[in-house]
Amino acid sequence: MASNSRIAGLDDRGASLADLNTPVARLRGDGMRRQTLKQFAREGILAAILRGEVKPGEKLLQKELADRLGISITPVREALNELSAEGFVHLDPHRGAVVRKMSEAEMVEMSSILSALIPLSAKLIAENITDAELEHATALQDELEQVTDVTEFVRLNRVFHNFLTDCARAPRLAGIINPLRDSLSVMLNITVRRIDDRLNQANREHRDLLAALAARDVDATIAAMTEHMRPNRQAIRTFFEDQARPFAR
Repeated sequence: MASNSRIAGLDDRGASLADLNTPVARLRGDGMRRQTLKQFAREGILAAILRGEVKPGEKLLQKELADRLGISITPVREALNELSAEGFVHLDPHRGAVVRKMSEAEMVEMSSILSALIPLSAKLIAENITDAELEHATALQDELEQVTDVTEFVRLNRVFHNFLTDCARAPRLAGIINPLRDSLSVMLNITVRRIDDRLNQANREHRDLLAALAARDVDATIAAMTEHMRPNRQAIRTFFEDQARPFAR
């Protein structure tokens, strides 16, 4: 895995996804058996966006994506339409699909909405999570604590939180929270590199959350999840300050 957000072979001028040896191509095979073609394409393209392998404003060309994935253009087009509806991709009538640029105001709004919904989600998770699900979440956290690569940490962190949200057994709520968190993962991929000890801090906060869930303590779960969200606004400011700086190597 590359140690920076832009993988080998992409120079400073930027390039389309077709020029990258990204997870989009590497997902071919194992993922194909478990997912529909549209889901397969969506997850591959989204992974490249969240990892920062394609930057805001870069083109996502349907034919090149289809060739990389080894599938037809139709599921790629469907995946791009879905990603557009979720706010990750902008469908420009002249340029085609491009990775969407988000403003600071948009990120602040998303963070505010997420912060407002987290207490409800936390309450429902504490009330509904099963022992087997708690065991799986703990195993994910065990894996997170072994990760030193920032990009991989952000990816697995997304898996951890989206899994817990699903444990609330409130699919409409999860349908709002998970895309918001995914959108903010683009920011976290950069800012976690700038915050001293943030990986260890996040892991400690996850352990506090898991302990509250193990005790089935609703109030402690809400407090743990709220505290975990607290750095977001500063992280957003850091994200936009960092746009003029190079990525950490």
